[in-house]
Amino acid sequence: MSVIEDSRKVIQDFLAPELQELKAEIRAADERSRLRDEALSAEIRAVDERSKLRDEALSAKIDHIDEKSRLRDEALSDKIDSKFDLLIVKIDSLAAAIGFDRRLEAVEKKVAGPMRLPSRSK
Repeated sequence: MSVIEDSRKVIQDFLAPELQELKAEIRAADERSRLRDEALSAEIRAVDERSKLRDEALSAKIDHIDEKSRLRDEALSDKIDSKFDLLIVKIDSLAAAIGFDRRLEAVEKKVAGPMRLPSRSK
């Protein structure tokens, strides 16, 4: 046998089966990788869906709280306005009862009159 034929025989007997085995292992690894990728993608989609549902529920709760807060603010504002109006009425009636306007007028007349400076004795 020649060296070339011996080399071919070694390659066919030893390397060819090894290459076939390596190809099979690579195909199996590719298949496992593909399956893991699909499983991971499915898990990501499930997490995205749960996240979307939680986001929608949270948004609904926030909207409800905002509406409730707005209604409370309006009620409080109305209550403050009515109390303020009542206070104005009471102040006006109290001022009328003590003659505040007349007393203020009298003070204004005194102040508006001629001003006298106190003289200094030397």
